[in-house]
Amino acid sequence: MAYRALYRTWRPQSFTDVVGQQHIVKTLKNALQQERLTHAYLFTGPRGTGKTSIAKILAKAVNCQNGSGEPCNQCHTCISIQEGHSMDVIEIDAASNRGIDEMRELRDKVRYAPAENRYRAYIIDEVHMLTEPAFNALLKTLEEPPGHTLFILATTEPQKIPVTILSRCQRFDFHRLTNQEIVERLREIATDGDIDVTESVLHYIAKYADGGLRDALSLFDQCLAYAGKIITEKDVLDILGKSSKDQYSSLTSMVLEGKIVDALIVLDKTLESGKDVHQFLTGWLSYWREILLVKLGASHLVIDDILKEQASSLSKDELISVIDLLSDIGKNIKWSTEPRLILEIAVIKLVNLVGKEMLDVQVAEKKPSKAPVKKEEDKEKTAIIEQIKKDWKNIVSLVGKKSVKAQALLVEAVPVDGRPGTLTLLFNHSFHKESFEGSQGKNRLLLEQIISQKYGEDIKIICILKGEKVAEAKEDPLVDSAKELFGAEVVQVKDKNPFDK
Repeated sequence: MAYRALYRTWRPQSFTDVVGQQHIVKTLKNALQQERLTHAYLFTGPRGTGKTSIAKILAKAVNCQNGSGEPCNQCHTCISIQEGHSMDVIEIDAASNRGIDEMRELRDKVRYAPAENRYRAYIIDEVHMLTEPAFNALLKTLEEPPGHTLFILATTEPQKIPVTILSRCQRFDFHRLTNQEIVERLREIATDGDIDVTESVLHYIAKYADGGLRDALSLFDQCLAYAGKIITEKDVLDILGKSSKDQYSSLTSMVLEGKIVDALIVLDKTLESGKDVHQFLTGWLSYWREILLVKLGASHLVIDDILKEQASSLSKDELISVIDLLSDIGKNIKWSTEPRLILEIAVIKLVNLVGKEMLDVQVAEKKPSKAPVKKEEDKEKTAIIEQIKKDWKNIVSLVGKKSVKAQALLVEAVPVDGRPGTLTLLFNHSFHKESFEGSQGKNRLLLEQIISQKYGEDIKIICILKGEKVAEAKEDPLVDSAKELFGAEVVQVKDKNPFDK
């Protein structure tokens, strides 16, 4: 196979080539120049951050025939180590050689002098996979190895290594690379290979890699195989099965506008195109994070007008609530047999949480008419109130088609008798009453409009609290009828479902 993967082709061959990890590179170079090299090193950190690469560079540097802190990559020693032919650099995969027998064999071999170099280097990768007896077999050798032996242990999970081993090594913690460091290396590769790729694509790949250069190079390699030497953002999204920022922006706008049906249609089309539910939710959560950062005044993001508008329409507390909700949904989706349904429910919950009230009911045009006899008018309106009480469950359902939030609050209300032309709603809890009367009176207006359209009569809505004294309620002119009907207090209501027959 002639082709070599990018992460192998662009593997750093000297300390100068290493991307990031300058705190480690500087320490090792100084140790080599000052001849302060220790016998055992432990490299820890996330995958793809350069642990094995720097281990091989260190093995070359200590044996280089011409180097003084930096391998020359031209002498016989450097070339043989680089090509994997050197007998004095032994790489061991602890995941597949994790037993006590392998460590005993290693312990016996370290006594022999190097075949052709100054040092014999043992690079043990994924060292945390060794068994407890294997660690014990390695312990004494690691503490007092022969002078010609160098141990370099590498792991992604240092917490699994016994403290007796940790205390005998000089530890270096590798950090995740920044997105900018990854982008610069990808740009260098693109320039060298005459690859046409935009900065936004490079940033997207770097973001996906999450600080691992090897992951970024593997994805870049996959994009080249898929799209050739002209790579677009769509190509990257197709490979990863992710959604574009425009899709997240559109769905978020519909949620904020309270368009539940439209939002669910967009979500359905997106998922029908083959997008993974969990990945979609992860991407959408990241988009809400960007909105929060814009709200907090972040300047390092690429901010468009839509993002600014969405951030300005929400408070910080609302954004935190949205992110908390989606985070909880993400935990449920991971183990659910119906992840799509859970995501659809999340959209509905978000509309209820941050969406605007959808009041598209048109106010019926009032036409002047002759005033009937007041007594007959009162009698007619009283009959309408009685009918409303009978039809209350259906009226609440009609309200739910316009506002799910208002419907939930009305379920907690009991319609009671009022004076002609008014409908009194009795609430058991102040929270429900205050929530219904809030939103600048939109809930009350919506109910009045629906009743007006259904019965052809303007009915005024009055909200009172169970057990509320008229003297307290009188501060609101809309509650005057309560005094006339109930005297000093509202009539006590039995705790029962108002829809039960």
